[in-house]
Amino acid sequence: MALLNTRNYRDELAAVVAGTSVRLDIAVAFITSAGLLGILDGLRPEVEVRVVARWRLDDLVSGASDLHTHTALTELGIPFFIHPELHAKIILSDQQAIFIGSANLTRRGLGLAGTSGNLELGVRTTACATDLVEIEEIFASSVRVTPDLFEEISACVEAARVAPEIPDYPARVRVLLRPNVEGLWVRDLFWSATPIEGLQADDDFVHDMQLVGLSPGDLTSPSGARRFCEMDSVAWLIQRLRKNDGELYFGQLATLLHEALLEDPKPYRKDVKTLLSNLLAWCSHVLPETILVDAPNYSQRVRLGSESKSATRQKLWLEKVLQLRQDHDPRTWSDATLFASPHKPLFILAVLEAMSGESPKRCDFRLTRELIEQFKFLWSNAFPGQPKGDPFLPFVHLASDGLWTLSGQNGDQLTAMEARALSAEERPFVQARIHHDLMACVETEAFRLELANVVIRRFFDAETAALLGRALSRDS
Repeated sequence: MALLNTRNYRDELAAVVAGTSVRLDIAVAFITSAGLLGILDGLRPEVEVRVVARWRLDDLVSGASDLHTHTALTELGIPFFIHPELHAKIILSDQQAIFIGSANLTRRGLGLAGTSGNLELGVRTTACATDLVEIEEIFASSVRVTPDLFEEISACVEAARVAPEIPDYPARVRVLLRPNVEGLWVRDLFWSATPIEGLQADDDFVHDMQLVGLSPGDLTSPSGARRFCEMDSVAWLIQRLRKNDGELYFGQLATLLHEALLEDPKPYRKDVKTLLSNLLAWCSHVLPETILVDAPNYSQRVRLGSESKSATRQKLWLEKVLQLRQDHDPRTWSDATLFASPHKPLFILAVLEAMSGESPKRCDFRLTRELIEQFKFLWSNAFPGQPKGDPFLPFVHLASDGLWTLSGQNGDQLTAMEARALSAEERPFVQARIHHDLMACVETEAFRLELANVVIRRFFDAETAALLGRALSRDS
């Protein structure tokens, strides 16, 4: 069993795949369509194939894996699975020849044409019975990618590409990436009626906090929500809602929970209803946007919250604006601006105000006289009697924050510093192009108003924020 370098591993793997007659199993952490199709090129059409990859959100955003893999496999009629913890690289042919190594099924991992290739090592051996069991367990604990799941993942990838930092999948998607939870024990459920610290101090609450493994104060943090979604009872609830078009009434859920409990004999139905009420109370506290509980027609209804692509996109742009880079200097700036330069926030407000009263369609704009006057008007309201700032500075430097790109008179793209270096005669020809995803958001008046409110509240103290709010109201 000799070690195979990148080229030998790729060539021998391609030969074995081409010779597969019945079944091919692929379990590799990172897969791109180019790498996968390069290996499957010689595969016989009658061979049964299964593929599983890790497909974490950061894998897809960084390009370590790609969404085209699923598209290509779907066209070939090959099922594709996800296992978020997978880091193995295993390929099994006809349950006999097995390849194990460091190479992922990517262009660099396989040293395909056009790449220098990574230095990889692997081996080819013959699978034994325990190997087959282990590989089967990988697929059994993986989740098949359905069209609905692929659409949700694609939306997350699109949104994450404009986020200040790559987030994790939202709760509803993380739960979908778990194997289906079929059965529960009573010990897997919440025994207390509320997760709020101070309202509970009995043994039931102690059991619940040990079950979650977090302190009450950590429950609503991002890490707490992720931990909460890993619980079997929470996954069971979300999965049942997904299977029923995202909505079930309390009585229906109580029946499903009674059937899912593994105790023999099962608890009384009234006790099952109490356990369900507790579960819903905890979910409403930790995941208020994911688990929605209301009572139309006096019957309690449980719904799975959904977030449209546009809502996800808007939330990420709001977060991006909140992280603007500013000059923080208490010697220059007062507490009115929280000791930071106000140029960028005021310029954003000026741009939003220039868009008001119309439905903006163009992504391109220049530093017009009207925009300059609007910036100066807001400055004078926030800082009456103080020298006005130069609007050209935030105009060019907001490009560094990713809100737009800059180009010069000849159409060549400019950095902020290159734009600042232009002469006074050249500056009026600098053009900004708003990021297309941001433009899709600011086309709606509701988002423009929300963004303006966020900017005012985030970058100014209460008194200055009130002055700016009144100035914008008068101007509109």
